[in-house]
Amino acid sequence: MVEPFKSTNHMVFNVKNLDAAVAFYTQILGMKVIMRFEDRRMAFLSFGKNLGDIRLFEQGAQYAADRHHHGFNHAAFMPDGGADTLEMLKQRLTDNDVEIEAIETFAGGAHTGVYFRDPDNNRLEFYWETPAWVDSARAKVARAFGEAEPVETPEIELYAWPTSNGQKASIALEVMGIPYRVIPVPLGPGKERPEAMAEASETGKIPAIIDRSTGTTLCESGAILMYLAEKTNSPLLPSWGTARSAALQWLFTVVSTFHPAMSEGRFYLHMNPGKAPLAEKRVSNSVTRAYRIVEETLTKRAFLAGDAMTLADVAHWPYVARHDFHGIALSDYPATLAWYRRLAENPAFAKGFDLLGDGTTAPLLEQ
Repeated sequence: MVEPFKSTNHMVFNVKNLDAAVAFYTQILGMKVIMRFEDRRMAFLSFGKNLGDIRLFEQGAQYAADRHHHGFNHAAFMPDGGADTLEMLKQRLTDNDVEIEAIETFAGGAHTGVYFRDPDNNRLEFYWETPAWVDSARAKVARAFGEAEPVETPEIELYAWPTSNGQKASIALEVMGIPYRVIPVPLGPGKERPEAMAEASETGKIPAIIDRSTGTTLCESGAILMYLAEKTNSPLLPSWGTARSAALQWLFTVVSTFHPAMSEGRFYLHMNPGKAPLAEKRVSNSVTRAYRIVEETLTKRAFLAGDAMTLADVAHWPYVARHDFHGIALSDYPATLAWYRRLAENPAFAKGFDLLGDGTTAPLLEQ
């Protein structure tokens, strides 16, 4: 497993008097105050890159009792990846019998921290912040130091079109919290494709990605989803054991078996009905069998591969969103309908489904 940590992000110190401490660090170390929270008596100070290289927490009357820490509050580690990576790290603590001391959020949920102690009683934190909060923080740092506000180019370029196959990748990127840029690839004869599409996809198929941070180019939706999950240590692809095997089994099943049948269902049953009766019957049987298997599975558990969402759910959901193209009434599959609605209400699924940002929405069906 690729470890998600690259460096310590910031240090936090307890202080007796916030005003005096801020004066010390700004005058002696030349730092600048980026953010200050009077209600919580906290200040974030920066040397010019991070939101808070040093963060000061006023302890007041509690300070004397906590002096055995010599003013040290905690060291904070922000992993690569999104909120799902934080969940994985929480599970790692539990699996290793490390007590979680506290889970705290602030700034309207933009920052979530998980606090724990090492064997020598030093306080540590794993934390996650929303991409919008991180961007806002970088802009604040730039303004404080009189620099141009950063314009960051996302590492991932996604070459896609708003088909179910393309939306697998955009939904995965949203769920994992990976910044990305969509390069539309119109489909159909005579449609002009972006030049870099040939670099991104060896087969010429969508979706495809270019990871500009590593130079990796990749096509085939299943491979893309696995790459992104491993890049971010996402719990959508468990790292080991039967949970990983189950997730891969279901990902390969929906990508290689169910989805080709559903794509043919759209072609024969929705776009060209009555033109090829034998093919329509064969495709209809395959599609119905796929929905039946999914229904039987979801009557036994919350998600396709177990009790937690995996890449298989991300991959399959945009196809079920177009169930009417397959000649399927989702009301005939109540467990699938309940699963579909739960994911449809997830903001990451909604944003990923709107791949071109033109307001496209998935149907929210009644149960």
